[in-house]
Amino acid sequence: MRALFTAAAAAALMAGFAPAVGADAGESCRGSLTLQPIRTDETTRQFAGVGAIIVRNESGDVAIDRSTAAKTTVATEACFSGPRPALSQTVRSGVLTISASCPRPLAPLSISVLEGPCRRDIQINAPAAISPDLRTNVGDLSAEGIGGATVLRTAAGDVSARRSRARSIRISSLAGSLDVGSQSKPRLIEANGGAGKVSVTVPVDRYAVQASSSAGVVRSTGLTSDPSAARKIEATTQSGDVTLTGLKGP
Repeated sequence: MRALFTAAAAAALMAGFAPAVGADAGESCRGSLTLQPIRTDETTRQFAGVGAIIVRNESGDVAIDRSTAAKTTVATEACFSGPRPALSQTVRSGVLTISASCPRPLAPLSISVLEGPCRRDIQINAPAAISPDLRTNVGDLSAEGIGGATVLRTAAGDVSARRSRARSIRISSLAGSLDVGSQSKPRLIEANGGAGKVSVTVPVDRYAVQASSSAGVVRSTGLTSDPSAARKIEATTQSGDVTLTGLKGP
């Protein structure tokens, strides 16, 4: 059962109790304010024959980068002060599924001071043709140089898909910036935000564009907007600017 943030604990903090950050704590946990010692856990595994990746992460950043190696490498780093965060990695029919979760519900700030952090960052290096579906509740998501259909969704964090050659890119964040940079001419881009700026850069062509911001400015440079075009771009946010850019090839 989660402990309550007691007056004694608050008094200890007011008295100058220093954040408990162990010497071996991961960079993602440095500066965490907690009364508990922080521990880390690192894993590295390789997988063959992977064509698609599904990640469901409760808390932590997830990044996938293009690799020239045939195998897919997954490195994770967890930091925690209570029970070790759970981690599952399985391959079935060419689909690698990674699940990471905390053994307790994520606590509000007043309680997390006592319980400490709980997160797992995941770094994936995979062949360019891989199709990633990466989702986290709290954390940043990024895909670099990936050619397969790409889905990146977070509730709180920044999302980026750069140097992409995917035919379809779907990214979203309720609180964070969105950035798409495509080197090919995608059939579909969906970049939907809640609070944060949205930036989409694609090669020059005709696109069916839907772009809007409830509290921001929409800018488009170098793109030809055609509602009948086969290629579609949807870029929306509730709060923040939307910038669309068409780049000419060399």
